[in-house]
Amino acid sequence: MNIDEMKFDIVGNRRIWFTISAVIIILGIIFMIRNVATDPVNHSPLRLGIDFAGGAIIQLQFNKNEADMSKIGSEQIFKIVDSITKKSPQIQITDNLEGKLVHIRADHSLIVEENRKHLSEILTSEIGAHTEVMSEEITPVISHELIALALRALFIGSLLILLYVTLRMSFDFALFAVAALIHDLLVLMGIFAIMQIEINSYFVAAALTVVGYSINDTIVIYDRIRENSKIHRAQPFDKVVNLSLLQTIARSINTSVTTLFTILALYFFGGASIKDFTFALAIGVLTGSYSSIFTASQMLVSYRLFKAKGRMIKAEETLKPEDFEEKDTIDAGSQVYKQQSTAAKKKRKRRY
Repeated sequence: MNIDEMKFDIVGNRRIWFTISAVIIILGIIFMIRNVATDPVNHSPLRLGIDFAGGAIIQLQFNKNEADMSKIGSEQIFKIVDSITKKSPQIQITDNLEGKLVHIRADHSLIVEENRKHLSEILTSEIGAHTEVMSEEITPVISHELIALALRALFIGSLLILLYVTLRMSFDFALFAVAALIHDLLVLMGIFAIMQIEINSYFVAAALTVVGYSINDTIVIYDRIRENSKIHRAQPFDKVVNLSLLQTIARSINTSVTTLFTILALYFFGGASIKDFTFALAIGVLTGSYSSIFTASQMLVSYRLFKAKGRMIKAEETLKPEDFEEKDTIDAGSQVYKQQSTAAKKKRKRRY
């Protein structure tokens, strides 16, 4: 594909792409501020799950002779416990010699005496008799120190990305690659804030996965822009970027779709315990592909055009008035020369 054969102008519509991103991020920030104001305990912009806020754990033993083993599944137990507790529970089932041991991890309301009795009654009526092996309160799995370490790792990773892309391409390429990563994280957090989905340890893993996926796609597109810039040196930069995007967009879409197929399979058939994790991955894959095409490259084009415009203005400002007079004299002289040349040509034609 050549520049003259381009049918779609992705770069020319960059204001639309910027508006879409801005609307989602601003809405997300509004909901995050609302969450901070309405959460008197944690003051968190996102709804904290058990891993962040702590809670309680109960272990229940179901024996083969007293309960229906076919009804003991993560999905069934999750629905029962979720109807009683305030936060989404985590269910783990292990087999033993007597039958099955069910580990239930939920918020503090789980070990309130009234809720425990209610849970026991429902489980007995729907599954069968059981015994409580253990019940106790637990502290948060993810501490503030661990969150600080994750943020520090993300910061160091961003610096290394800056360094790598700067050495291979240029600093402005690197700067907007990191800006696209921040865009992806803000969109992911915003959607979770808007939909009021609880975050647990899986969210940290999903966010880091999204960062790695997004930067990979961005580097592929940047590499094509660099190659085309060498081939089409005489062409405007925005045209070169548009050509590069059209050449790589099929690859980006195909990669995203095949990845989404796997994630959606896990979402629908992987059980309730990993639904939020796979949902975060799906949002991250879509956002990462979008930002590589419609955010990182578009910000780079806007910056380069702004920079070029600034140079033109600066060049005009540095010209002195006599430079303009000299330019006008040259233009006038060239105009007289053209007129004389035209008259001489007509005169020669008359002779013949």
